[in-house]
Amino acid sequence: MLLLNAPAHFRLLLVTSLNPAISIRPISTSQLPRIAQPKFWTLLIPRFLRRPRNGASKSERLHRFLENPGTHVLSLALLVGSLAIHTLKLKSEMTETERKAEAKISLLKRVIGRIQSGEVVDVEKELGTGDPIAEEEWLDGKSKTYCSKSYIG
Repeated sequence: MLLLNAPAHFRLLLVTSLNPAISIRPISTSQLPRIAQPKFWTLLIPRFLRRPRNGASKSERLHRFLENPGTHVLSLALLVGSLAIHTLKLKSEMTETERKAEAKISLLKRVIGRIQSGEVVDVEKELGTGDPIAEEEWLDGKSKTYCSKSYIG
């Protein structure tokens, strides 16, 4: 009963696989449903990922790739885009470093002003001596200057 409900081209495949005495005639791909046709699956793969049918060598494909004017535009766009991102990153790092430096300078000015006005100030406590996190912040400002290689590159 199942065999009778199957479409004609599937019935032929089922019958020939069950009985090898029946001669197998070739089925053209146009008789197959669209989803079973190889061309359908080939078209789903983007063209640049498909293997070339004409058997062009790698050097020929590279030559064709470089001849395309869009290749140069795309490579320049990638280069400029990556440089723009790098520049924005450097700008944000510089802004952050300047902000930290201004905070430290204002702290030092406050401490110096209090000392000059005659107050008794625990300088070590104010500046964070003995606190490993605060000392690391002070060392950070010393090692990351605008001209050092580690900051630029």
